[in-house]
Amino acid sequence: MVAVPKALILPSWWPLPLLVALAAVVRFATIDQQSLWYDEAVTALRVLHPSLASTLSAVVHVENTPPLYYLLEWGWTRVLGTGVFALRSLSAVAGVATVAVGWAIGRELGSRGTAIVLAAIVASNPLFVWYSQEARSYELFVLVASLAFLFFLRAHARPTRRNVAAWALCSVLALLTHYFAAFLIVPEAALLLRGRGRDLRLLAAIGAVAATGVALLPLVHAQGGRGTGWISNWPLSGRLEAVAQYYLLGESGRPLGRPILLLAALPILAALALAARLNARERASALLCAGVGVSSVVAPLALKLVGVDYFTPRYLVAAYVPLSAVLALLLTAGRSRVGAALAVLVCTGNLLVLAAVDRRPQLQRGDWRGVADALRAGPPERAVVIAVVGAVPLQYYEPHLLQLSPRQTVRVREIDLVGYPPLRAGAERPPAAGFALASRSTIRGIVMLRFRAQHAVPISGQRLLSRRPVLVDTEALVSHVGTNQ
Repeated sequence: MVAVPKALILPSWWPLPLLVALAAVVRFATIDQQSLWYDEAVTALRVLHPSLASTLSAVVHVENTPPLYYLLEWGWTRVLGTGVFALRSLSAVAGVATVAVGWAIGRELGSRGTAIVLAAIVASNPLFVWYSQEARSYELFVLVASLAFLFFLRAHARPTRRNVAAWALCSVLALLTHYFAAFLIVPEAALLLRGRGRDLRLLAAIGAVAATGVALLPLVHAQGGRGTGWISNWPLSGRLEAVAQYYLLGESGRPLGRPILLLAALPILAALALAARLNARERASALLCAGVGVSSVVAPLALKLVGVDYFTPRYLVAAYVPLSAVLALLLTAGRSRVGAALAVLVCTGNLLVLAAVDRRPQLQRGDWRGVADALRAGPPERAVVIAVVGAVPLQYYEPHLLQLSPRQTVRVREIDLVGYPPLRAGAERPPAAGFALASRSTIRGIVMLRFRAQHAVPISGQRLLSRRPVLVDTEALVSHVGTNQ
């Protein structure tokens, strides 16, 4: 038998760089393919300011999440600018880093195979990729919550001062990134305390995390759940279905339909049959991960049932990491070929969904960049009546468009009504005397009606808003060259 030179023997962690590279490719290759949507444009235009003090003030008066992401994004964009790539790249870096954390979690829980499968799931999961391409706090939340979960596992097995302190620090960072971190931290703290209630180091660590939560309460009160009314308007049955749909198909996967959702779920359902192959240590690890993951989903659901309704799949994104760890343990139980085949199916399905998102506009964010490009073909004296979800993105791409108050009157030669269907009855009627419908076009599902007049006509903001074209709320924007009356 020929001995293999040591220099040619690959280290046990050699798959990790490949998985990190995969994560980087699927996140950065198409990071600016889709235009910014409403929340991202709010980050760019209404939260981030040249002054750090103004940015922090905007977090209080505009946002509904803690400040850590915006502090980092403020520094990030001071260096890279506020283009789409720059705005989203902080989240993309966080998403790539989470793959390495997933590997470490897998190694802590079980075998090298568990680490490979968990890192591969994190690298390819459509939801994690989606939020890695979004200028919001969700992917940073996933990263710091995953780090907290990693050190929770280590502190649970080996409650050293370093592990406990690292868990506390990462838990504080998670709380400073998203309030829903509390639903992960509380069960982790409870599990750490079990049988160790007199450990002063542990009590001090939990106290520091609790103190951070208390310190955030004035900010929570000042923000007042701003911008979350859409949650209670979403039927609970739809939200419960979306918990699975988000994980399997991503945030935009609903148009793929329930047959595709079921098809994506089959390998995971089949993996449940492998639970009998888990050894005692793996079974205990799976129960530990499931306890944290399921608790972080059930707790906000229970609050909803008593009248505090913030239950939405978007806020549960960090819970999918411990739940993915359970899946990785099942797929690698007993090192069976069936588990390996199912793991390949899960990751292949993830990549197919990512490919579908890249190719199908209906799975993407609204193309407000395309709307802005289309509007540039018109005269400069124009008013735009647009669905609220598109008003801020349109201002990002067309900064000369300013919000028009109902009391203002402007003289314009073109009025553009823009929004998602269904249109209101009579939307194609001219919004004022002297205007006629010039064109109707659809830009990746967004309808644009263009009305033109031969000469500039005075029209009030109130009149424009009364003629909103769609069923949702609208805003009126006006070109700054339009003449005020």
